[in-house]
Amino acid sequence: MKYLYSFKILFLLVFACFLGKEAFSHEKITIPGSNSKEVSGKSSLKCQKTDAPAFLAQTQSTVPDKVVIEVSLQNVSTAPSLEYANLKFNKAGVFTFELDDNSGKAVDVLKVLSGGTASNGVTYTGKTFTDGCGNTIHYRGAIALNYLNNYNQDQIVYTSSGKKINQEGLNALVRSKWTLENHGYAHSAGNTLIDGDIAKNIHENTKVFYSKMAAAGLPFRMRVAVTPTNDEGYHPTSKQLGYIGLTTQTKRDEGPMFFGYAALSADWSQMLYTHRSFNDKWDQTTTNSFKEKFDRLLLAKATPATPQMFRLGTHGPDVPKFAELMDYLQTASKDRVWVPSFQELIEYFEVKRLLVRTSTYDAVTKKLVITLDYSKIPEHNRFRDVSLLLKGGSISSVVVKSGTLDKVSFNSSTGLINLFKEKKTFADPALDVLPPKITSATITEVNKVRVVFDRPVVLTKEGFTIKSAGVEVPVVEVIGKGNVWDLKVQNTYNKSSVLSLYYRMQRGASVDASNFAFKVGSYIGKKVVNKIGTSTVTTSGTSALETDTDNGVENDLLNQADATPSLMARPNPTEGIVYLSSQAPLGAGTVTVYNSVGKAVLTQTVQVEAGQSLSVDLNKLAPGTYLVQLVAADGIATTKVIRK
Repeated sequence: MKYLYSFKILFLLVFACFLGKEAFSHEKITIPGSNSKEVSGKSSLKCQKTDAPAFLAQTQSTVPDKVVIEVSLQNVSTAPSLEYANLKFNKAGVFTFELDDNSGKAVDVLKVLSGGTASNGVTYTGKTFTDGCGNTIHYRGAIALNYLNNYNQDQIVYTSSGKKINQEGLNALVRSKWTLENHGYAHSAGNTLIDGDIAKNIHENTKVFYSKMAAAGLPFRMRVAVTPTNDEGYHPTSKQLGYIGLTTQTKRDEGPMFFGYAALSADWSQMLYTHRSFNDKWDQTTTNSFKEKFDRLLLAKATPATPQMFRLGTHGPDVPKFAELMDYLQTASKDRVWVPSFQELIEYFEVKRLLVRTSTYDAVTKKLVITLDYSKIPEHNRFRDVSLLLKGGSISSVVVKSGTLDKVSFNSSTGLINLFKEKKTFADPALDVLPPKITSATITEVNKVRVVFDRPVVLTKEGFTIKSAGVEVPVVEVIGKGNVWDLKVQNTYNKSSVLSLYYRMQRGASVDASNFAFKVGSYIGKKVVNKIGTSTVTTSGTSALETDTDNGVENDLLNQADATPSLMARPNPTEGIVYLSSQAPLGAGTVTVYNSVGKAVLTQTVQVEAGQSLSVDLNKLAPGTYLVQLVAADGIATTKVIRK
């Protein structure tokens, strides 16, 4: 079978050469029986690259997600070692920018950066940096998109120059390796189609642009969000939905903010919540001020060991002034600055963190074999490139022994090796499993709002508030089970009151009953339907949800609580004292015990240490089955406990 496969590869390679679709100048690709691809070059060249044949990229999804390369060395002084470059291509700094609100100017900016004639009639040659191996790469950027504006119009069909980008423009951006960012399905969660549901506002936009790009033959999955109108709720919700970056102008949602012009952190996850400098005034004074900022905040401090970042956003620049600014950056940076999209930047950190890399060195043959296992890289990760720094010898050749890469480049004198791997197919977001959704919120009593979810949940009062006449009041008690819950407040309302519901997930601990890691997403201003005086639910001021007979039939959420518990409880059943242990979450937290109707009956503050157990006293509780939930800063763990 191996020989048959090698024969097929050889045949396709020869066929591709016959058609003239691959150029192999300055490199030699040999395909022996082991199906390896050797990259070697003229001795006068220090920088080499090889492009994988086009058909190899098409088989990427059908081969194991593992790559083995062999590096031949010379002038070996010590045992060779490898490390990741802090930034791709071992650059000293990074500049990222994005155009906001479906800007039609994005196509003009693309012409400035990649070359072409812009709408002002000027032809630009493009702006580039090198990969550290002599190969030029054009500057890239991003565009923030929202499908609806506040008038529920389809913005993407606008074709007038300078207004909103059209589908043709989006296609050109994605082909040029720009990225599309999620600016919300509507520009405000108050849109009637969104009704305060932050998860819906994010995910509907993910779906619609995936569909549009897939129809154009350019599948794209958004992974970076831009908070619309500086609304709250986007930081925790986008994180739960798998987004790796979020841009905002002002700190919201109590999350740590990473400033858009600062030293980069080795912890890529800090960039989930990132500030940017925003500018819509493109006169000469402002343009000069950005040149000064480039010098002071980016170039003066940047080194490969201590890389710096600068981020910029705009609704649409003056094209000549933007070209002037990019001319300055290209000249002043002296090829020390990488210009990707924000998504590409964060994905580089993601790949470095999750890529499993092993290597072995044969001192006799002076060959270093590097194995890269991409299986832990998230399915939605697009840019899987990685830059390696080799020390202890100079590189004479690179051989891809197995697996597929789009391209390899290396620099013999600096030891830089760039491995390029781009993913071009992604799972349809329409198939995503979403967090529990509120299907209705209704007030039928003067101090209770009934909330119905699309599935059973475990609800706590934390994070919930009710707003009326500009005043938010906290929910003091939740009563219910399964997917129907009453939220009780101390205020009283009447049949003319106008109310809205708020749930801030970063403050709460409400979760899917069948998956406790899946939190209820944020709701910011969901409309509450007022049915005071028309409801027949109440009986002497007590909700029907409170009249649980508890005749040995447990709540559904308890039945689903822990087929494989994330929190261990011993002894279980217990006569009173129970000891809890968990590998995660750790740190300061809270243990809450819920009865069979979902009411919190015991709460205590704890400090969770690895390898240590917590004691919880259930002696004052009646015999029965309880849900015990541990909530700490980095997660939730839950189990079911029987009190004898």
